Amino acid sequence: MRKETREVITAFIEKRSCRRKNSGTDGQTLWLFDNKIAWHEPDGSVCMTMAGHGTRTTRDRLNGLCFVMLNKHPFHQVKGTQYYDDHEITTDQVITVHSLIPAEVTHEISRPR
Repeated sequence: MRKETREVITAFIEKRSCRRKNSGTDGQTLWLFDNKIAWHEPDGSVCMTMAGHGTRTTRDRLNGLCFVMLNKHPFHQVKGTQYYDDHEITTDQVITVHSLIPAEVTHEISRPR
């Protein structure tokens, strides 16, 4: 994991602010450039999305977050298609990781609360 990724992800998990190069967090939201790629929900779950960008850097940040939370790197690409574990996803899908429940792949861009 890149140093920049580790520092920003750690701050996001600890719910504190941090900014490194092209990534940052205010403790509630994780940003890559100007794209919201992860956020904390009030129920304790964490939502993640590629924010429409299936790039190596986006996967690196999200996999860094998943490694800290789940001890795995589930985001990957095969022949231009994005995957979360064995599930094909689009770059605008939201993946929600609940505190005690394994990650689920949802088919919506955002969830109304």
